[in-house]
Amino acid sequence: MNYLICIGSNTEPASHLALARRELQRRFPDVWFSPEVVTAPIGMRHNQASFINQLARLSSDAQPKEIEQQLKEIEQLAGRTPEEKALEVVRLDLDLLMADEEVLRPKDLQRDFVQQLLKPY
Repeated sequence: MNYLICIGSNTEPASHLALARRELQRRFPDVWFSPEVVTAPIGMRHNQASFINQLARLSSDAQPKEIEQQLKEIEQLAGRTPEEKALEVVRLDLDLLMADEEVLRPKDLQRDFVQQLLKPY
């Protein structure tokens, strides 16, 4: 299956995105990454720090639930906790947007920056 993942961070984003890329490359050697883009926070009431986002595409025989589990493991490696999420601290957020042609997160897929990053590819 082919997967599309959105990667984002608003806390030490350069190091956390680098960690995500390393882990995704280790687990999925054929992974491709879009350029990074700086975005304003969406839906945050307290933390107005900008995000750095990028997309990743990869192929795997794993099922979507298995991919989501691996994404959660990578988030945890970055130190993401439910407590920080409640404080709007996002060390690393990895969202599975698509599995083959199935859209898993339609609202996220329609975000302007996601559409912008998808255009050249």
